[in-house]
Amino acid sequence: IIKETAGVFSHDGPEIQTYLQRYTVSMDHLVEEALRLNVKWSLQELNKAVNGDGRTAAEPFCLVKVMLTSIENLPGRVDYVPKLDQLTDYVTSCATELMLTLAGINRLPDILAKKRTFHNTISDVITNDNDINKLQDNVIRGVKGSVEEVNKFIQKTWVVPGFKEVWELNKDKFVLRYQTSLKDKPVAIMGEDVGRYNEISNNAQQQETKVPISFVMLDCSPLKNNILRHCTEWQTRLCDLLLDDATTRLDSLQEYMEVGKETLSVAVSDLDELGDQLGFLKRTQDEKSEKEQLIKPVQDQFVMLDSYSVTVSDQVTERLERLRPAWDDFISFLATSEEKLVKLKDKFKAGLLQSAEDFKRHVSNLCDDFQQKGPFSSKVSSADALEIILQTKKQLEDLKTRESKLKKGLNLFNIKQPVNNAIAILEKELEQLEVIWSLSKEWEDSWATWKEGKFGDLDTEKMLFDAQGIYKRLNRIGREVKEKGWDICDILKNRIDQFKRTMPLIQDLKNDALRPRHWDQLQNEIQKPFNPESDEFTLEKIIELVFFFND
Repeated sequence: IIKETAGVFSHDGPEIQTYLQRYTVSMDHLVEEALRLNVKWSLQELNKAVNGDGRTAAEPFCLVKVMLTSIENLPGRVDYVPKLDQLTDYVTSCATELMLTLAGINRLPDILAKKRTFHNTISDVITNDNDINKLQDNVIRGVKGSVEEVNKFIQKTWVVPGFKEVWELNKDKFVLRYQTSLKDKPVAIMGEDVGRYNEISNNAQQQETKVPISFVMLDCSPLKNNILRHCTEWQTRLCDLLLDDATTRLDSLQEYMEVGKETLSVAVSDLDELGDQLGFLKRTQDEKSEKEQLIKPVQDQFVMLDSYSVTVSDQVTERLERLRPAWDDFISFLATSEEKLVKLKDKFKAGLLQSAEDFKRHVSNLCDDFQQKGPFSSKVSSADALEIILQTKKQLEDLKTRESKLKKGLNLFNIKQPVNNAIAILEKELEQLEVIWSLSKEWEDSWATWKEGKFGDLDTEKMLFDAQGIYKRLNRIGREVKEKGWDICDILKNRIDQFKRTMPLIQDLKNDALRPRHWDQLQNEIQKPFNPESDEFTLEKIIELVFFFND
């Protein structure tokens, strides 16, 4: 319209053009004011919607749902749909969007003159308007304040002890820790732990689902449903754990009774078995009061689980109902077993006392037989003597084993067995004889090696060293058996002593200074020929030539 009007007067004089320009500027100011008022009134409406009108509170026009979100292996957290920062951006951006709609509106004089005559656009003027800026600030403060109130309400109402634990705690880790604490946990505490989630569920149910906060309508039903679902899962996990625990305790008691009956029902055939059963019976009787005290907690645990509608199999229910009668029957069985074992004990006692007398007789016979036939004389060979000692030691070990069993049996009847010194004495003599005859065998083996060696190859220093070693050990054991009159010890000592006395002569004959004429002189002296360089000229040959009996 302005353009058409300007076109009508386009050919008129300057005065008309001046009036036309003033008219255009006036119309431009009217358009500017109209747009400014439009923006202002729009922002006033938005401000009223966000902050209210001062007399009444704002009516909710934005629905925000509150719920739990979770990432795998991480605790859940409270979240909003839409998110609060998105809501803030959406509402506060309304004023900005209004300004953007004005950006394309040009000044009327600029349109007519086809060039810019004003420094500020309509958009710039309205954007910098104080009233509009105050309204924008009020809207932003109102939105941020409402968002803070929303967060405060959620934190105060829902993210509190009693609620937040149901989604923050790791259920698997908690159940594992809880399982380790069940052994000493009273049933009443178990019931409180399970019932706690009923209490949390009830508290959640009592909370308002739809809550208006300024221009926001909070819908907490998703969060409430999440909490109820977590409570159900917690309660199910705990009840399953407590059912497994109660069933395990029930099975343990039944197994205890079954093992007890099975053990005490085995027929007793000897004293060892009698002792084992008597010991088992005593242990069982000592702990029966402690075991009986476990029955009621198991029964109470199943009662508690039933109060939470936990399904228990018919088989477990049947075993639970038989638990008390089975225990009473077990106690009766223990009394019967005790009577049976007492009778067996009397029966075995007579046989045990007879076995003790037989044992004494066997020990006496072995000692007497050894004193008569033992290898105390040098007339016995070393091999035979060591074999006699070995066989006697085996018989002695058998007697010691019998003695140990006999002592164990006598202890059942509180009968003390006197210490049998004969066994200890015989054992000591066998050890001493074994040392002596082992030295005799060592000497015989050494002499057998030396006597067949070529005279020129004999190592007289080593021979003397070995002989002295045997002699020292023989001397040491000889002092222990000095009063026993064993001639093997004296005979062996004399043999070694004689050998030691002849060693100087042997060493003289091995003297490098000895010449053939000296050997000839020796042959003439003893009236027997020999060849000192011959392989047959051995230590044994020298003895045959009776060198040892000539000065």
